[in-house]
Amino acid sequence: MRKEPLQARSRATVEAIVEAGARVLAQQGWNGFTTNETARVAGVSIGSLYQYFPNKLALVEAIRRRHFDDVLTVMRAATDSKMTLARRIETLVRGMIDVHGTHPALHRVLLEEAPQAGWSNAAHVQFEAEYRRRYETLVGLCGARGTSRIREAARVLSAAIEGIVHDAARSGTLRSQALNEELTALIRAYCEDERRRMSCNEAVSLRAFTELQQMVARPAFITERDYSESGAIAFALCSLNSGGTSNAPFCRS
Repeated sequence: MRKEPLQARSRATVEAIVEAGARVLAQQGWNGFTTNETARVAGVSIGSLYQYFPNKLALVEAIRRRHFDDVLTVMRAATDSKMTLARRIETLVRGMIDVHGTHPALHRVLLEEAPQAGWSNAAHVQFEAEYRRRYETLVGLCGARGTSRIREAARVLSAAIEGIVHDAARSGTLRSQALNEELTALIRAYCEDERRRMSCNEAVSLRAFTELQQMVARPAFITERDYSESGAIAFALCSLNSGGTSNAPFCRS
């Protein structure tokens, strides 16, 4: 942007230009996108447009950044720790549909046609960092544990939602009730599976600890060659508690 709008009237003008640009870009595509047509749709002079945007590439970057901001606003709302799971999923689904539903064709143009300016890389990196962090928070709230597990779950869930929403925007089915229901069911199933994993892991840990106590109390010691269920659990705990070396006092090879 050539200059930042400081007054309310200037900010309203910039918002009108960006909104008009989004409409024209969605309708005409990158090749048909012009600053003259954007100014006409916004109801401003071409001179007013050029006060803020030196060319159409700068205007596209403003449109892209606004989309980033809208997506992050949804993610921030959906990761409110005070929400119930049902409310969190509803906020995420409805928010993503609303963000992509205003100008459905726009996102295809931004992804497939419009070039990126060199100065946009920093904004994109910043967006991606918070975007991934918010999804990691989301799967953590769903019950995922462990850094690597949370990162991978966040990557898979975000890619699934992105793919479904972008495909629906392209095909014009974004506002269908069926899509809303299926996307909600997918996210709920994923979150509930994470909660089941957590409950299962906690139950296994308790059982392993109990069996380990019983085995240590016996005269015989635990060996790494003991492939019974109890022995395997105990050996895993021995390795974990001794940094993977199995040198705990009750572990023997």
